[in-house]
Amino acid sequence: MKHIDKGYTLIESLIVLGIIAGVITFGVQNSLPQTSNINHWETAFHSNWQHVRLTAQQKQQKCYVCFKEKSVAMAHANLIYPKGYRHKGQQQLDILPTGYVAPTTVTLTNGSAYIKIIFSFGGGEYRVEKS
Repeated sequence: MKHIDKGYTLIESLIVLGIIAGVITFGVQNSLPQTSNINHWETAFHSNWQHVRLTAQQKQQKCYVCFKEKSVAMAHANLIYPKGYRHKGQQQLDILPTGYVAPTTVTLTNGSAYIKIIFSFGGGEYRVEKS
């Protein structure tokens, strides 16, 4: 009588485990919140904002920052919002030669969450609220 082994070889098992691990890794990365993306954008915005404010003060001229639907345009940079976030309409902020910015709020939303950039101190300082 002939003995027949039915089963998978070690190589076949490793290939299947590798595929499953890849699918799980990809699924977990897509389901994690985008906080690192938002934090990275916030850091880039802060750096560019400070640069524009200092430029207005050093050159003693008015500078502009324009919040568009998908990005914010500054004198030397165009920052795209974090993935999925949008600004309704267009909003321009004037930075006076003194560094003054009129109090206002800019809201970016992605449908379920928001990022609010609140310019309430008049001196060009701002705070960020996130949901």
